Amino acid sequence: MYPIHTRLIIISLPLLVLLSGCISSDAQLLAVNQKRSYALQASLPAKPVAKPLFNNLKMLSFNSQPPFDTGNLIVKRANGETVMDYYTSWIASPHELIRVQSMNYLRKSGLFKAVYDSSSGALAPMGLEGTVEQILLDFCKERPMAVITLRFTLLDETAADFTILWSAEATGTSPLESSNSNDIASAFDAALTQALSKLTSELKTISL
Repeated sequence: MYPIHTRLIIISLPLLVLLSGCISSDAQLLAVNQKRSYALQASLPAKPVAKPLFNNLKMLSFNSQPPFDTGNLIVKRANGETVMDYYTSWIASPHELIRVQSMNYLRKSGLFKAVYDSSSGALAPMGLEGTVEQILLDFCKERPMAVITLRFTLLDETAADFTILWSAEATGTSPLESSNSNDIASAFDAALTQALSKLTSELKTISL
C-alpha cells in the first residue's frame, strides 16, 4: 500500500490531465468558432457584347504570387508590416476561386464564342493564363481597402511556341465599411469585379 500523500498524487494526476484536456478543448473550440472562411463572387457583366469578338477560349492555369498563395487572408498593417490573419481564410486557394469567377465573367461578357474550363476535353485556339499578383486587406490607406491585382495572358494555342497574343494587369479596390463578415466579403467581391471589368474592357480594344 502506498503512503497517503503518494496515493493522493496518483489519484490527482488523471484529474489534472482531464482538466487540462478540457481547458485545451475549450480553447480550441473557441478558436475554431472565431475563424471565418470566404469565397469570392464577382458581379457578372450586365450587358454582354452583341457579337463575339474572338474565337473559343480555354481557361488554363491560374497561380498566386507569394505570399498570396496561402489560404489565409493577407493583411498589410498601417505600419507597413504584412501578416497572415489566422482567423480569416479563403474556402479554397484564391487563384482557383478567381479562375472560376474569371471564367464565368468572360462567358457572360460575350467576348468569346465559347469559354471552356481547363478540365474540359474541348480544344480551343486560345488559352488564358492568370496570375493573382496580390489579394490583401490594406490598412495603410486612410480607409482600409480590399485589393486584388490580376494579370491575364492570352496565348495562341495553335502555335508550337504558345505565342503570347495579349497580356495585361489590372487592380480592383474597394473600401472596407466595417469588420463585419458580410462587409469583408462584399469588399473583396467588389474589388474582384472591378479588376475583371478593367481587363475585359481592355480586351475589347485589341485586335487579334
